[in-house]
Amino acid sequence: MTPIQLAAGVSTLLIGCAVATVSTAQQAPAAGPPSSAANSDALETIVVTAGKRAEDIHSVPYSISAVSGAELESRHIDNVEDIARTVPGISFGAGGNAGKDTITIRGISSQGGNATVGQYLDDVPIVTQSSFAPPSPTSGAAEPKIFDLDRIEVLRGPQGTLYGAGSLGGTIRYITKSPNLQEDSVSASADVSYTKHANEANYETTAVVNIALVPGVFAIRAGVDVGELAGYIDQYTQIPLTEADVTAGNYLAQPGALLNRGVNTQRTVAVRVAAEWAPTDKLVITPAVFAQRFTAGDTAVFYPTLGRYVQDKLVAEPSTDTMAVPSLTIQYDLGWADMTSVTSYFFRQNANTSDGTYFNSDFIQYLADTSPDLGSCQCGAAFTGLPGPSYSHEQTATTSQELRFASKLPQESGIPISWVAGLFASDRKIKTSEYDYITGIRQTFLNLYGVPPEQTSFADAFTNDFAGYNSGKEDQSQIAAFGDFTYYVRSNLKVTAGVRELRANTSFDFNTGGYFAQGIPPHTQASNGYTATTPKVSISYDISNEATVYADASKGYRIGGYIVPIDLTTGLCPASLAAIGIANPQLSYKPDSLWSYELGAKTDWVDNRLSVNAAAYYVDWKNVQQTFALSCGSLFTANFGNAVSYGGELEILAKPVRGLLLGLEAGATHATLTSVAPDVGASVGQHLLNTPSWTATVSSEYRWTFAPHDSAFIRGDYDWIGPSHGSYNPNDAAFNYPSYSTLNARAGVDLGNVTLSLYAKNLANDQTIIQRVTVELLEDAYVPRPRTVGIQFKVAL
Repeated sequence: MTPIQLAAGVSTLLIGCAVATVSTAQQAPAAGPPSSAANSDALETIVVTAGKRAEDIHSVPYSISAVSGAELESRHIDNVEDIARTVPGISFGAGGNAGKDTITIRGISSQGGNATVGQYLDDVPIVTQSSFAPPSPTSGAAEPKIFDLDRIEVLRGPQGTLYGAGSLGGTIRYITKSPNLQEDSVSASADVSYTKHANEANYETTAVVNIALVPGVFAIRAGVDVGELAGYIDQYTQIPLTEADVTAGNYLAQPGALLNRGVNTQRTVAVRVAAEWAPTDKLVITPAVFAQRFTAGDTAVFYPTLGRYVQDKLVAEPSTDTMAVPSLTIQYDLGWADMTSVTSYFFRQNANTSDGTYFNSDFIQYLADTSPDLGSCQCGAAFTGLPGPSYSHEQTATTSQELRFASKLPQESGIPISWVAGLFASDRKIKTSEYDYITGIRQTFLNLYGVPPEQTSFADAFTNDFAGYNSGKEDQSQIAAFGDFTYYVRSNLKVTAGVRELRANTSFDFNTGGYFAQGIPPHTQASNGYTATTPKVSISYDISNEATVYADASKGYRIGGYIVPIDLTTGLCPASLAAIGIANPQLSYKPDSLWSYELGAKTDWVDNRLSVNAAAYYVDWKNVQQTFALSCGSLFTANFGNAVSYGGELEILAKPVRGLLLGLEAGATHATLTSVAPDVGASVGQHLLNTPSWTATVSSEYRWTFAPHDSAFIRGDYDWIGPSHGSYNPNDAAFNYPSYSTLNARAGVDLGNVTLSLYAKNLANDQTIIQRVTVELLEDAYVPRPRTVGIQFKVAL
């Protein structure tokens, strides 16, 4: 029996068991031996640190989900796209590879400006999306490899008080497992799988060791994860275009011969080492370092006009994404409060090659056929067959320091107040560069016109086929003071008020040159300063020991940024700007901000065997930062309007009988523009981008014990993602994204310290085109990874 046939048989049993289910992230089972979870009649609670202190997730007075490490493994969640399909309220904008996606929470979606979602590895900020970018962006959200995690926390709604200006829509926190001071342990796993249409297997191996060198005092935990995903996109030769093709705009008529199969391979190496030293019962010192390298052979996009999984571009688009996060955390119990100091450095570097042929080479064709001294030939189609590689590089380096104090809770201090207060400072430096070439352009000029290009109206030698470059640098420093104060009016009623005061300074330095830089100043500098106050207030009332209701109002803020200068003296861009009413374009855009209002309830029923959590929200967003394309082809970022987003989330988890876990989680979002600048390609009432109207996940898991230390399990998850929009232009193929679904399954046995399981992701092989990625003005199609069936072996000692 083949793995696929075996998986199909297992999935039939799983579907019969998954009637109305998902083990919701809000109350997912805590990490621990699976057999103990199977033998428990009640749901297990989760302790989170979203409020900068450890507390039961039900005590947090706003919407939060926490996916435990056991749940991550059970559901085989591997990346941010899996998280977005699992946790309600989150969505993503596909970039074609890991590390290029953008993340959206509750519809706070922006295709330009700084990131709208804060990201943290433990207490270290890892936000990297640049506030400026060349037309071909080099990176999206950082995506740390999901391995050896205690949990992932998703904080919905603006988190400006405790997490700062980068958390306009919410925050995602990746919480790693701490070293165990008491005992040694070793775990290792091996995973082999096969993806439909791929020509080779996927694999992943993980090993984690914990050594208590001085029991109770000093321990080291180290882990490594190495994996490769086989590619399923095939590369074909490109049939040369004729003059008639160019005139008709027929650039992707049909592919040529097959060149390479599975070009979009993905390789990841991740390492984490952490130590914990507790010299006294009041002091804990934790140095840690996380590092990873992600390498892609090409993007995971294809050209639908040529066929499924087919591309015929002239330039391959490999990329490398490197990340390193060293940190030092010191925790000290002062008696009256707990002090925490987090010193960190975040480094991320991306190197990408993009196919600029459909922009660079076709642009040259247009200019050649319309230039007075060359137009009579009308043979510019020859340029469209010249590869146009674009080599881009982005580097982000952030040094940060946070010092905070958290009071004791009332049950410890005996007084009805608690608070968190601290200082945060960071210095972020971003460097980008892009170098564009058109391979063979100089010789083509000589062949077509008998003269070199510098002797024509182009007036450029195109030495070594070089067409242009740009390099940019942005420095951003900030300092903030924050505080969060809770007053317990009664034992079951508490009111929380918080505020963050931010001061930030930024500077921008940009250089450009070459043929494509005509009309653009060769050197541009600018600087700005920002101040912001982000308050919040919430009230929480315990109706009973099992039911809590809350209301929350909070402000989110995002600092402004800079744009790459465009041609303002020649060509079509001045007229393009004039058409949208911009007479004096600026190099920078202003901050935007929002107010979010939320009502929610968190409840437990039937002796903690049923959990129902719900939230409803309304967001009012002002001066939205957005990037749009001018008719001249350049991108321009500005504050072009206002928007609102409203909706809600529902999470239900039930354990009707021992060993059976059923659940449902769903979300609905209605995010639209309420005002917009004229002639920017968007209109009032249009939906914000990459935000599904609704999502729903049902799933079930059943575990049973067949020996004192042995158990078996079977699980099914069905994710359903509603329709969304990828463009404001109704004529754009990306305007309407359809709904799609993924069915996942897993079954296996726990034999003492050994776990053996069979799993399938996207079992129904839904290949709906869910998004279209625009790279160098060429629209590419993106689908969920095809059906992947695998087997996993894990041992823990």
